[in-house]
Amino acid sequence: MLDGRFEWACSEIGTFGVRAAELVPLGSIVWFPCPKCPRWTVSERQDLSTGVDSRLDSWGYPLFDGSLLVPCSGAQMINHSCDPTVLNVGLDFGIAVRDIEAGQEVTVDYSAFDTNETRSMHCSCRASACRIEISTLDATNPAMLRKWSEQLKPAVDAMRKVDQPLGSYLSRWSQCFRDLRAGSSLSELSCGDSVVRPGFCS
Repeated sequence: MLDGRFEWACSEIGTFGVRAAELVPLGSIVWFPCPKCPRWTVSERQDLSTGVDSRLDSWGYPLFDGSLLVPCSGAQMINHSCDPTVLNVGLDFGIAVRDIEAGQEVTVDYSAFDTNETRSMHCSCRASACRIEISTLDATNPAMLRKWSEQLKPAVDAMRKVDQPLGSYLSRWSQCFRDLRAGSSLSELSCGDSVVRPGFCS
């Protein structure tokens, strides 16, 4: 589910992407994999034509059990960047790690998503710190984990103070959100069945 302050738009990274329609401050929760997001199990994917499965794979996120989740409300259009505006690492939602200005494209780091297979892709994000080739193995790099952790801490502090348009949904469906609102630290979280890599901050 995507925060309503964002909209589909042309992208400088890919053909389409997601841009902020207004200023979205640091700590805002941008999207999360809600129960309404469609999922395909391994057996269901085997029944799909190759073309359909390939298209879903390009929009979705492979989960650790081999199933595929396609975010709803337009969140599936968020592009990768090696300098993302949103991080999902260790959480069951994506949080803005800096202010996202009106008109700015929203990006995440695809290497942070959890999967039981090694996946990689050529990156065209054009960020000054672009890694050129990104892989799910990047999320095992201690330097990368430290960098993400340093970005997440101020974002989580701000999360507790800023307005959260998705707050009512997150209160119902996100254990991470409830724990952080109650004062838990990142290292104390247990996010359960998440599309992101849990526990990296511990």
